[in-house]
Amino acid sequence: MLSVDIPTFFTTLNYPNVLALSILAFILYTINFYVLYFNRENALPGPLPLPIVGNLFQFAIHGDMAAWTADLRKKYGDMWEVYQGSERHVWVSRADLLDKLYSVSTKSNYKCRTKGNRAIGEIKMLNNGVYLNTDVDIWTFNRKMMKLVLTSAEFIDYATKHVPKVVKEMEGYWARLGYTDNSSDGDKTFNLPDWFHALSLDSILFLSAGKNGCGLASLFVSISPNSAVPYSTETMNEAKELRNSWSTFLDTLRTAIFVPDFIRLGTPHGLMQRRKYLKNFHWLNNSLLTMIGEKRAEIESYDGSDGLKGDYNMLRLLLVANTPRGPSVNRGSDKIDRAMTDDEIRGVLLEVLVAGIETSASLMCSVIYLVCRNPEVKKKIQEEVDPLFRDDLTRELHLDDLNKLHYLEAVIKEASRLYTPGPINYRLASQDDDIGGYTWKAGTQFMIDVIGIHNHRAHWSNPDEFIPERFLSESKDVIKHSFQTFGGGLRICPGQQYAMLLMKIVLASLYSRYDIELASENEKPATTYKITLSCHGLMVKMRRRNII
Repeated sequence: MLSVDIPTFFTTLNYPNVLALSILAFILYTINFYVLYFNRENALPGPLPLPIVGNLFQFAIHGDMAAWTADLRKKYGDMWEVYQGSERHVWVSRADLLDKLYSVSTKSNYKCRTKGNRAIGEIKMLNNGVYLNTDVDIWTFNRKMMKLVLTSAEFIDYATKHVPKVVKEMEGYWARLGYTDNSSDGDKTFNLPDWFHALSLDSILFLSAGKNGCGLASLFVSISPNSAVPYSTETMNEAKELRNSWSTFLDTLRTAIFVPDFIRLGTPHGLMQRRKYLKNFHWLNNSLLTMIGEKRAEIESYDGSDGLKGDYNMLRLLLVANTPRGPSVNRGSDKIDRAMTDDEIRGVLLEVLVAGIETSASLMCSVIYLVCRNPEVKKKIQEEVDPLFRDDLTRELHLDDLNKLHYLEAVIKEASRLYTPGPINYRLASQDDDIGGYTWKAGTQFMIDVIGIHNHRAHWSNPDEFIPERFLSESKDVIKHSFQTFGGGLRICPGQQYAMLLMKIVLASLYSRYDIELASENEKPATTYKITLSCHGLMVKMRRRNII
């Protein structure tokens, strides 16, 4: 019988012995890792992974998701694989491979984006909201409630009336700074993304939660210190704290999705970053819950059945949905017999802020840049928008007006094809399935290369060229799944109608009143991809149009 002298065993574990055992363990792990790797099923081309870290070091070298995937696509074709830590990811870069991944059937094998991880659980997104929610029943409920609100006539009308007010506020600051003064000495240039980002933040925060982000006012004061703005110091400070917390949460989410737990929890930097991110998340989480609780109490204090008083922001609509004070989800099989809890509303609001602000702002910058490079497109936009204002540039646009802007919508879609807001989509196989001629086991993580599909020569003629007209006859010319700015399948973005509405209002207003030019012939948008496209640099100048 084998016996071990435990005290003697531990006394022999001095530093050299521990080091030797660690080296031996790593060698054995490495051998096992590569034995499994070179004997894996469905071996696809892809960069050779390293033990433990996989291909993360290559991603770190590139630093930009779009640049990295472009290199991989060029080298490996339409289907390849990479390893995020020890987890295998299968990348797909061709539209005809997406029929199952983007199935809209309720029996779809791909209802979840990812299997989730501890980091996503720590920020309460595994069973909240819709983006990374892995509980299909909760996701279905949340999505139906979001769709009920975001597509309601009340919300759309409310947004159509509010966004022009934010545009007017921005134009007022521009006039005070001399950006739009035709008589000034020389055209003043300014960084457009700063303003579009602030405009998107102010619009979306107010329409989603009834809060003023004061982004435009803060930007104006940063350029012109001590200038008066229509908000109190207290309001400005509260808004700044909320904006900073939201910005930090974007980094938190990116880390949760892309950084494995062994780095987050096993390195000093990872642990320090985790503490910072969780502290911020708890503050943001509690702030949203407080906001929701206050609005719920306010609504319950009203007399009668009207719980909105004409204030149709998303928070209020979610609070009264499926209650005697609000609309109900009761269309056919979509009937739902309960209202949302505060925590469910919190999860939805957080995702609206994460998904909408950066994408809308950056996409509008892309439109401005591409239209500046193509003056014939600008002429067509102005010919379309000018009749709507009927010689009154202060006229409010209505939903019927916006629905007539077919060419402007085509311009936005084409810009989003060339400057894709979301570079990647995710789908997780819940059962074994055949994709691309291979049989994949349940639990396989598929990564959809949206940028690659948006620029694939099999799907688009002259894919590198800016041709808005290709979207004017969408049903005939656009191949199925080849255009997916708002995603696809069951998890397509529920806010796409609102996002398009916001961009149409902003762009139609600006093109009706201004001639916008790039600051120089060599000006290009400075962009980076994190979770979504972020445009942080595009210098422009503008003058008021002389309309006779």
